[in-house]
Amino acid sequence: MEPQIVHSDSMPWQPHSRFQGVWTKVLVSSQTNAAMSLHLVKIEPHNAIPPHTHPNSAETFMVISGRGVCSLGGEKIAFGPGDCAIAPAGVEHGLENSNDEPLILVAIFTPPLV
Repeated sequence: MEPQIVHSDSMPWQPHSRFQGVWTKVLVSSQTNAAMSLHLVKIEPHNAIPPHTHPNSAETFMVISGRGVCSLGGEKIAFGPGDCAIAPAGVEHGLENSNDEPLILVAIFTPPLV
């Protein structure tokens, strides 16, 4: 693995492959780092990443800006800037943005999403 700097501001947002109103930027992929992948995620106002699981990867995610409601293992918790959640592989989790501004978060997957 070579040292690398990623300038996320110069990367375009890509629509999420499964969730409408959700956009991503893959900053570190499995091709760059075999141990983890790192994603910026934007949930548009009044959209959500519905509860789902990753059978083979844990996901750690932290809100950078905006507010929402995190569902994690059957619980719903208010979630805002600086809040962080850890969803082990196979644990259901999701995030809803019922506000009028985008919700931006960083998501780390270990091992990386392929």
